Amino acid sequence: MPVPGPIEHVVVLMLENRSFDHMLGLLDYGGLVPVTEEPIPNPINPSDPTSEVALAFALDEEGGLDADPKHGYPDVMRQLSANAGPWQAPYELTNSGFAWNYQERRQAPGKQVLGCHTPELLPVLSTLAREYAVCSRWHCSVPSETWPNRLFAHAATSDDLVENEIRFYDNRTIFEVLSSAGRSWQIYAGDIPQVAAYPELHFHDGGFRFSRLGSFFEHARDGRLPNYSFIEPRHFGSAVSSQHPLASVSLGERLLREVYMALASNAKIWSTSLLVITYDEHGGFFDRVSPTAAVPPRVGARDPTYGFAFDLLGPRVPAVVVSSRIEPGTVHDEVLDHTSIAATLRELFDFDATLTDRDSAATSFARLASRPQPLPPVDLPTAPETIPAAQGPEIWAEGVAPDGTIELNEFQQGLVELAVQIDRERPSPELIDGVESPPVPEPEFRSETELGEFIEAFRRRHLDQI
Repeated sequence: MPVPGPIEHVVVLMLENRSFDHMLGLLDYGGLVPVTEEPIPNPINPSDPTSEVALAFALDEEGGLDADPKHGYPDVMRQLSANAGPWQAPYELTNSGFAWNYQERRQAPGKQVLGCHTPELLPVLSTLAREYAVCSRWHCSVPSETWPNRLFAHAATSDDLVENEIRFYDNRTIFEVLSSAGRSWQIYAGDIPQVAAYPELHFHDGGFRFSRLGSFFEHARDGRLPNYSFIEPRHFGSAVSSQHPLASVSLGERLLREVYMALASNAKIWSTSLLVITYDEHGGFFDRVSPTAAVPPRVGARDPTYGFAFDLLGPRVPAVVVSSRIEPGTVHDEVLDHTSIAATLRELFDFDATLTDRDSAATSFARLASRPQPLPPVDLPTAPETIPAAQGPEIWAEGVAPDGTIELNEFQQGLVELAVQIDRERPSPELIDGVESPPVPEPEFRSETELGEFIEAFRRRHLDQI
């Protein structure tokens, strides 16, 4: 049955690669204990009893990394278990392998991945957590990297994969279920959206389903939001807002504030909306809470490379739920994962259809928004206006390779490859603003300008004009 409260609009903003403790682990209210008061020693070399030990600590400034932590399946299991495997149920998890894995795999000081942002470094996210609901047991769906976790968020399955496999997927998604239930939805993208890996969504039911990120703000202010909005931030460029390491978290803070202010600008939208802010996976950063057992998406599901049976959740990720219908200062400690989004939509919008066994068993968080009368918006602090000097003025990704090409991180490389596949599958010979669409280039760029032109061409072909 639907929960009390007239929630008509659910907005999900999924950011990139940060753990709960890395972003929110120093909050201290409502039963939350700062991570520095619950230290889990992380030896640099678990096999050496005299090894140097790293502990969680408060960062003086954002970042503090020499390299992007590894976060594929074998790396995550090493981080959780402090051993090199094999790993199988019943899992013995200690959460003491983060420093070891980072130092061994990235040749950088292991303690760096135990750094935690203070609330002062993340004023927007921390304020939203305090003023609304922070979910202290939200785990990513798979102990692995970006693609399988984002796939679980949309389809409650990763097609039996724990690795990033850049291709089209034909699993049924929550978007199609919403259409069948007579509910509206739209995807808002900063540049190349990973969710476009589902070609069925490109022109689902004859509708144009992908819009530029700017359209979200326009639709919120004008009261034209669909029942379900999924937001992908900017993944590329000096304006990258996904918070993917090594990019600045400051730009993601600004995006959070902009999304909140857009919802708050329309009284009707504000009183009937539920905003979910979460992250696709932990990105290799330390978290003190071990994941629990999980329901596999189907009987017999098993990754072909590692034999993982999808019977374990991944590490905790930050998750904050915002609504005028939520009691301030709520700490929600039920175990959730990305498929809880589908379970919540099912409860709020009163339909029975499920995607897999995973979302069928997932816990809904719909009851968080149960206030009969809405509260007014709060005053949010201003997000930092400048990127700390340590991060550099322009962060496209990892930098520039020796041959002069732009060196993208693995996620960005995958998105570029996906964009090329989309363009080859859906060529656009028609004129756009009187200009014929350019041929699809190979995914190699020798300047930021060249990469920017590629992304803008993708936007022009596949996202709404604003």
